[in-house]
Amino acid sequence: MDTVKSENRNFSLIIGIGIFTWISILSFANLIGRIIQEISLNLSLNPSLIFWTIETTILIICILGILWAIKIINKSTKSVLILFRNAVLVLLIIQSLGFVEPFISTRFWDGDYLKNIKVFNELRNGNILYQIVSSILDVIKLIIIALLLFKKK
Repeated sequence: MDTVKSENRNFSLIIGIGIFTWISILSFANLIGRIIQEISLNLSLNPSLIFWTIETTILIICILGILWAIKIINKSTKSVLILFRNAVLVLLIIQSLGFVEPFISTRFWDGDYLKNIKVFNELRNGNILYQIVSSILDVIKLIIIALLLFKKK
């Protein structure tokens, strides 16, 4: 009976490692996307260019993040509990950085920032094509990651 309980606990921890690792990768990718957006808006870059740069960067970070996580987890000799604890710790650190980022970035806003963000948000939220592309890229991201995980099986 103890081995079944232990196996169930390990299975739960493995699921937890996957969830916390995925959320960490997404959070990090979105943090980098926000930083790119802040810098681009301060430089008054084309809103369409900003959109594509952010979406492409998030996609690349997610793919590389999953590849890196698979490599780390497969090579790890640590227990499942330690890997789970590390996954939670990484998520807490990334979420803390995401919380602090707006406090830092607002110090660098220039005079055109608010005008630029309005134009960018109108493009991103007001144009159905950009919303569709963003949704399609989310699905593509999940398909690529599923294929990577299946391949690494």
